[in-house]
Amino acid sequence: GFRVTPKMGATVVTSLRLCTANDAEPRDPITYELSGSNESIDGPYTLIAKGNIVDFAGGTAWPRRTWSTTPMRFANTTSYLHYQLMFPTVRAPASANSMQIAEVELLMDVFKATAPNPANGGVITMPLFQWAKGDTAMFHDVYFGTGPDLTEADRRATRMPATVAMYYHVLPLEPGVTYYWRVDQIDAAGKVYTGDVWSVMMAPKKAYNPRPIDGDKWLPVNTQLSWTPGAGATSHEVFFGPDKQAVANRSASVAKGTTIAPNYDPKALQQNTTYYWAVDETAAGVKYPGDVWEFSTLGGGGGARGEYFVGASVIGTPVLSRIDSQVNINTTGGASPGPGVPGDTWSARWTADLDIAVAGTYTFSVNCFRGTRLWIDEKLIIDQWVGLATGTVTSEYFAVPLFLERGIHSLRLEFFTLGAGSAVAQLYWSTATMAKVIVPAGPLQPPLRARAVNPANQATGVQHDVVLVWGAGEKAVKHNVYFGDNAQAVAAATPASPVFQGAQAKDKTSFTPGKLEWNKTYYWRVDEVNDASADSPWKGTVWSFTTADFLVVDNMESYTDDEGNRIYESWIDGWTNKSGSVVGYLQAPFAEQTVVHTGRQAMPLEYDNTKAPFYSEAELVFAPTQDWTVNGVNTLVLFVRGLAANGAGPVFVAVEDSTGRKVVVTNPDATLVTRTAWTEWKVPLSQFTGVNAARVKKLYVGVGNRQSPAAGGAGRIYIDDIRVTRP
Repeated sequence: GFRVTPKMGATVVTSLRLCTANDAEPRDPITYELSGSNESIDGPYTLIAKGNIVDFAGGTAWPRRTWSTTPMRFANTTSYLHYQLMFPTVRAPASANSMQIAEVELLMDVFKATAPNPANGGVITMPLFQWAKGDTAMFHDVYFGTGPDLTEADRRATRMPATVAMYYHVLPLEPGVTYYWRVDQIDAAGKVYTGDVWSVMMAPKKAYNPRPIDGDKWLPVNTQLSWTPGAGATSHEVFFGPDKQAVANRSASVAKGTTIAPNYDPKALQQNTTYYWAVDETAAGVKYPGDVWEFSTLGGGGGARGEYFVGASVIGTPVLSRIDSQVNINTTGGASPGPGVPGDTWSARWTADLDIAVAGTYTFSVNCFRGTRLWIDEKLIIDQWVGLATGTVTSEYFAVPLFLERGIHSLRLEFFTLGAGSAVAQLYWSTATMAKVIVPAGPLQPPLRARAVNPANQATGVQHDVVLVWGAGEKAVKHNVYFGDNAQAVAAATPASPVFQGAQAKDKTSFTPGKLEWNKTYYWRVDEVNDASADSPWKGTVWSFTTADFLVVDNMESYTDDEGNRIYESWIDGWTNKSGSVVGYLQAPFAEQTVVHTGRQAMPLEYDNTKAPFYSEAELVFAPTQDWTVNGVNTLVLFVRGLAANGAGPVFVAVEDSTGRKVVVTNPDATLVTRTAWTEWKVPLSQFTGVNAARVKKLYVGVGNRQSPAAGGAGRIYIDDIRVTRP
């Protein structure tokens, strides 16, 4: 079988459809077991349904490469993030050495209108709109207007029979204008399922949809130009060259003549050059001037910083450091990837500035033999540190599609191989308009710019005394820091600007802006400086964050893998307090980066109450003490998540003030440690009787009976987003 994480997020699967492979009928599956998990791709899993695959189990073998037709439906109302589909039985096990299946569809009931035609965001020449009706729809209400916030004034059709899933807008539409439409579905009981808002643009008179996309970079020197003609256009006048002003002015030096076909081959492009182009359309004798577009060709240089280590742990001093034009390791027979690196067991870390030329949704994947992890902008998006067992095969691991703004993003990829044999580590990406390819030099640049470590870009709920932390560019000698509450001011700032906070020394990669206002957005930028380099300074990205509208106790975001700032160095566990707790993991990353409530990290807390002292707790010491009475806050809130396989035990929290007065409060839900969804636990401060909430010295979180210890279970819980809020 297999496991899968649907890219659309949590789904409620209610049926299956399968397609046979192209050969070996004995290997066709004839039974299935479908399970779901909200914990992780590795489980634990809960059985949803099992049954027979009737079509594949018939007296006559099902045709090759053919979909099943007998419905496999089941009652399920629970949404899951991950699914596991197993096939326990094949058609002829005596003659089959494996199971095979070509394609699988996990299906769900759909109540809203879907499949808009024209497609969402498309361009139209005729105002005919069609869609696929919801599964229970009896009627449609259609809305159409010039803004996305459609109201009753925009309703164009009321209670249309569901048998007619189309609408024709009879009023004229303006070329180049974007329109919005929505279809609500109404079932037999009168329940309305509000549809998604879709958009279309009436085809403009000028040329549009340029290829390459406006602003694209790293293109080959044999790039050809094409576009979608303006409505009614019969000829296209092309202007092209490296001088933007000349193209904008339609100078004779960049005029390339008139073409009938909507394409142009510029030929003989130079490397590392920015080109500008425009197309003027002629329709019915009228000329419609086009926009000026641009693109840049690929130049020399670029790549990722590769650091290679002896052993499988990516720790210590690298034995080899170099710029790799791509992450494209594919060796056999224990071959070494470079001087000083053993051929059997080694690991590597690649870091790069990822230069995104066109904002959009990118899908990253790593083709890997053994284990790999990938971070974009310090967010872990692939976590497959696997492959320790024998029998491991090369696998391609995909991240959930990620939207990236234009500009510089940080990239970090780690990999290990074990034992003599193959070593495979290949980093791919793709978009809706770009086929999957290995990420090349160009988009990959050596990591010269600062990268935000804490807080993450666009983070919310940030503490008011936050310390800004960044990772240094590899050539930086000092760091120019800019900070303020105006994005444009920070973006345009120089060392002469009011938002300039000074130059930090090479080894100082943090800045404390002071006490910040509640619920306010701030912006910051770090330029890396090396006066000995002609390319300096390396201007940083403008990052933002919004402070919390509550008192942040610990959101787990400030911890790193660096000595002195690891999560278990702040949260004291059983190694010191002699309880049964262990905070964090034994190997980096030490904080949990997959099972998180918000942000990028949570605290994993192992507990073992099978032996004395029969309780497990972690404690956080505040220096100086914290005031939990400011701005009217009066409720301690923390988010807890367990594992289905956890042993029994109550979750408790304790607060201690500066005099040593400590009060324990136990969660009344005995099943909390086995709940696989995040649970918000609210504790009024009034329950900590006698504790001075204005001078809080310590916070404890644990599992077990803290006041009357008794033997219990063992397991792991996750803690995140500890805060004190208003009522």
